[in-house]
Amino acid sequence: MRDITAVMDETGCVSVSGAFAGFVEEHNAARLAITLNDDFAGDNYTGLRLCFDTGPGGRKTVTNTAMGIAGEKPASREGDILYCALGRELTATGTLKAQVEALKTNGGEVEAAAKSQVFELFFRPSVTGGLPSEGCGGGLRPTGGCEGRAGFTRCSPAYYGALAVKRFDTLYLVDDALAGETPGDEEEEPAAVRVTGITLDTAALALQPGGTARLTATVLPADAANKAVVWSISNTGVAAVEDGLVTALAAGAAVITATSADGGFTAVASLTVAALPGFWQGSKTVNGVTVTVSGNTVTLNGTKNNADYAQGAACFTQNVTNVFNADACPKWHTFAAGDTVTLKVTKTGGAAAGVNGANSALYMRDMNKGIVMAGATWSSPSGTWNYTFPANKDVGGLFGYLDTNAVFTNYAFTVELTVNSVRWL
Repeated sequence: MRDITAVMDETGCVSVSGAFAGFVEEHNAARLAITLNDDFAGDNYTGLRLCFDTGPGGRKTVTNTAMGIAGEKPASREGDILYCALGRELTATGTLKAQVEALKTNGGEVEAAAKSQVFELFFRPSVTGGLPSEGCGGGLRPTGGCEGRAGFTRCSPAYYGALAVKRFDTLYLVDDALAGETPGDEEEEPAAVRVTGITLDTAALALQPGGTARLTATVLPADAANKAVVWSISNTGVAAVEDGLVTALAAGAAVITATSADGGFTAVASLTVAALPGFWQGSKTVNGVTVTVSGNTVTLNGTKNNADYAQGAACFTQNVTNVFNADACPKWHTFAAGDTVTLKVTKTGGAAAGVNGANSALYMRDMNKGIVMAGATWSSPSGTWNYTFPANKDVGGLFGYLDTNAVFTNYAFTVELTVNSVRWL
């Protein structure tokens, strides 16, 4: 009898050596001899068992050295070496997968407490070989004789369907055929597929306050059992994230992280929230009037001494040298069709003399000096106005018309500007 020698290392990996292919018409002359590692060779287990899978359509058989299981115990052990004769029903198909199991009894039940990694043997297929239908008939036998049964049992398909993914350090239930149960009852579920990584569909987002965007996380592999994802953000003042939906709150930068619940794998996306258009800040004296802008409050002091009509409108939203030179004001913002704007102006103090009450104290105008949205007038300096853009529009900003010789004494007003329900000013 020719031995096929194999060695099991401490990780449960079995390495096969020796020239054993080509057992045509001599299948029963092959014997598998596995040198066990210290764990499998120790005294912690009731017995050992070899499980074989002959491939697609092949018959699955079990041999063992555990007392009282599978009758004739076709496998045997001498010291640290586990021997098993390989019958024709195992070798005739050409490919044979094998795995060593260490057994324990638990409350009268036999359990596989540890398993080696799956290893393969390859034989030249026999032209006359086949699988016995029942009884001994060429089955497993350590010697030439056959005493009653061949000593193999059928393994349930659900139990061995996931044979290749079983892990050495994981406990599995014994096949129900060995425990005397009806095949198919309480069969072991296949091992859950663990997560190996996670990706995001976008690496970077750019939003304005109030804007939203959806990030989609993909958990790998596609058949992972637990695809739950935990979302987090590095700066909760800049944005919020829930189930991948990002809502920008304020200007700034942040990093959004998606973490797999299984394994803790992460994927990140950067977020930039741009500052919204607003007022320039500071104080300038032009054409006799000092214009001071602080936050969203405008204060006027002085007498307007320039009679040029073209320099009557003061720009409050662009930081230019001459706030009355509207032609010098660049584009403030491009509004999209459907954008809804609410402008609220409140006079908070001071006085204005020599002004035309019908002229605008604050209004929105386009790049061609046309009025886009009428607002406060000098006679009605407080109020709320709404406007919806019918088409895309470049806007120059918010302006106020100051009449020549008008006198302002601590004249102050506040401005609130809301665009698409997001407060800009």
